Amino acid sequence: MEKLRNFVLKFYDKIIYLFSFFIILFLTVNSFFFTAYMPSIVENRSEYTYYYSDNIFLTIMALLLFIFSGVLIKKLKIKLSDNKKIIKYLLVLTGIVSIIWIFMANTSVIYDSLECFQAAKDFLKGDYSFLNTGEYLYLYPYQLGLVFFEQCLYKLFGVNTLLVFQILNCISMIVTLFLIIKIFDMLFKKENNSLLMCILSCLFLSYTFYCSFVYGNLISFCLSVVSIYYFILFCKNDCMWKKVVFLILSILFISFSYCIKSTALITIISLLIISFIHFISKRKKINLIYMLLLVLSFSLPIKIIYSYYEKVSGIEINSGIPMIGWVAMGLHDSKRGEGWYDASTVDNYEKVNYDSKKFSDLSLKDIKDSISKFKSKPKYTIKFFYKKISSQWNNPTFQSLWKLTDTAQNRIARSIVKGKLHDLVYVYSNYFQVIIYLGSLLFLILYREKCDYWKMYFLLIFIGGFVFYCFWEAKAQYTFQFFVLLIPYASIGYNKLFDIILKKVDNKRYDIFQRKKEID
Repeated sequence: MEKLRNFVLKFYDKIIYLFSFFIILFLTVNSFFFTAYMPSIVENRSEYTYYYSDNIFLTIMALLLFIFSGVLIKKLKIKLSDNKKIIKYLLVLTGIVSIIWIFMANTSVIYDSLECFQAAKDFLKGDYSFLNTGEYLYLYPYQLGLVFFEQCLYKLFGVNTLLVFQILNCISMIVTLFLIIKIFDMLFKKENNSLLMCILSCLFLSYTFYCSFVYGNLISFCLSVVSIYYFILFCKNDCMWKKVVFLILSILFISFSYCIKSTALITIISLLIISFIHFISKRKKINLIYMLLLVLSFSLPIKIIYSYYEKVSGIEINSGIPMIGWVAMGLHDSKRGEGWYDASTVDNYEKVNYDSKKFSDLSLKDIKDSISKFKSKPKYTIKFFYKKISSQWNNPTFQSLWKLTDTAQNRIARSIVKGKLHDLVYVYSNYFQVIIYLGSLLFLILYREKCDYWKMYFLLIFIGGFVFYCFWEAKAQYTFQFFVLLIPYASIGYNKLFDIILKKVDNKRYDIFQRKKEID
């Protein structure tokens, strides 16, 4: 039994490590040579991606400048009196900059976010037509959690709801970054450079730009990270009553996260996996209880919201477009790009008169046809998935600039939307993306022997997101949060690299000194 336990743990660690290594290796190499560019919505409303060759020389120079700066700072031994205070100041400063950006950008709601906001307004007036057959929430009932949240905001803040939502995005960003730093401090301890991690996180401009986008992504992501934080405390704490409290809080926060954005299901699956692995490692049955309670209760809040709207509207909530339709669409070669939205889900659902069984059968046939095409045309298959992955993971701004609307009165904001600063932000973000991918790869190379299941937990979520969006509808905004999870690994990778370089420099200087001494 002990041999089987050790085998499972080693096998799990190797699988996560190898998957992470090859995925990040591909993303790193790809980011050196190409960039996926998506013009802002002002210039191109269709989400079309363009691909440009990068200047490898300039990319290498940017990397060397970053590495030289890091080594120099370490070599000079610039000691800060209190790293924790500086981290807090940096996070607060980033939050202030994000709030300033919100006022500068003056972004309006568009597309799906507009539909949700309008539904929330109508619901407050007692108009539930959005739930009628063929309407937006009939097709996408899983958005009701977000609509309910927005309805509550409208009830409390009225016309200021959009601004309040954006400020909540800023708060969510700061809480997320703060907790990720705390989590890595717990998991890596002395190996972690939390200040470097904080600096890199704050330098990720797309996070700031996303604060003006009101679609629940940042809030749901924040709730997921809070849940992970409490889950780790639950596993690491020996006090039983504290364990129970942390267990409840973890499940509560991930349930709310799923309620606002169903993509939190990836984190839920990761929590189930890591809880099972921890059970095998430590043989604590309470981890099995956590898994059972999580499975039974993560969808409870959204089900309660469904029941509430059914009661007040008198309309039965439809199950919506079956999820298999999004997989079928994710394998299409659409005008927007490989695997991007092409309206086939809505068209086919209407075609079968909103019959879920017929739609699922139609989607399954569609998937089989796509697989047959992939099998018969290997070159097409490679090109399809290469471009689909690149359009999502090699877009350095992750669609954060595409989301900006032409409503800003501020000159700087207008330039970021469609002017010279727009191009400058893309160039900066491109180098930043290369730095993070390479740093994550360095972590995997330099920490190979120290990578256990806890230290690789965020990589498990990253792998889940990567694999999921290989087959699901493609959007760079969906992969954004998984990129954020790589930043801590990149900071640890570079911190180790800086130490290695300094050690070699010191050894070389020592050798030179010894030789001079011998000559003298």
